[in-house]
Amino acid sequence: MIRCRAQANQVRAIVAEQLPALGLRLSVAKTRVRDARRQAFTFLGFTVRVARSTRTGRAFPLIRPSAAARQRLRDQVKALTGRDHLALPTPTLITAVDRVVRGWAGYGHFQHCTQDFSALRWFLEERVRTYWRRKHRHRTRAYQALPYTVLSGRLGLYRLPTRAPWTPPTSAGRCR
Repeated sequence: MIRCRAQANQVRAIVAEQLPALGLRLSVAKTRVRDARRQAFTFLGFTVRVARSTRTGRAFPLIRPSAAARQRLRDQVKALTGRDHLALPTPTLITAVDRVVRGWAGYGHFQHCTQDFSALRWFLEERVRTYWRRKHRHRTRAYQALPYTVLSGRLGLYRLPTRAPWTPPTSAGRCR
């Protein structure tokens, strides 16, 4: 991703000339010029768009995990907690799910992820409850049998953070 204010096509031509010296080439099929102020784009699993702050009214880059990345995580968790894994011991399954979720959370826990991580946390808990309910032939939804304290405490399920990390704004112009 190259960010510039104007002359994007000229910058693309210059980059295309310089990359062969590094043993790289610019993929014409994947390279696009976007006006980030007017349209969102997805880059490395994040969707970036310019939004207006409801508090200040100023524009800022809204960076969230992309819908495709969130869906891939849900598909992986669903595959791990499916009916074909009911024979696995619960601690083994929890370890496998934790490995996938921790890796994804480590990468995706960035800026404006609070809403997405809350939804994914709810999905993760529901899938583990569904697995447990099917494994033990439990008829209810298992909210009383498996409250979150049991899921994270006794079973050791990783707790997805539901707050975005706060980082102070940086400015290249001001160094102290």
